Amino acid sequence: MLVNPIAPIIASEPWQVEAACIEVGPVPFETLPGGISDLNRQALSICAGCTVRQECLDFAMRIEGDVRTSARACIYGGRTPAQRAALAAKRSTPTSSLPLCRDCERPMRPPRTRVADWPGTTVRWSADQCQTCAKKEKRREKAA
Repeated sequence: MLVNPIAPIIASEPWQVEAACIEVGPVPFETLPGGISDLNRQALSICAGCTVRQECLDFAMRIEGDVRTSARACIYGGRTPAQRAALAAKRSTPTSSLPLCRDCERPMRPPRTRVADWPGTTVRWSADQCQTCAKKEKRREKAA
């Protein structure tokens, strides 16, 4: 644990009670302009093992534009504010309706379609993973 919790995070969403950061408190997840601190890096490592990381990221993307929140300056779903801004830009392209690969976050085009018809996309392997990332995962599993 990074810091002594002042109080657990108030769960406004049902998934938040399962978050890995619930006992840590908000301090390590607050970012400063100009970079990521060592405390932020430790917070990102907490996010890496969290079971509700995707729900947290989706939540942050939903509330990002709300000026009443401090989401713009915090780490959510294992992403910094800059990484979420890049993801938002990627999602706003014409391929935004396509599912994203869980590993590389590239849009996955429908099966049996040509890359020329879907520029900037990758081949879909499963519901949440592209072919390239699936092959890399299999190689890592074989090596282990």
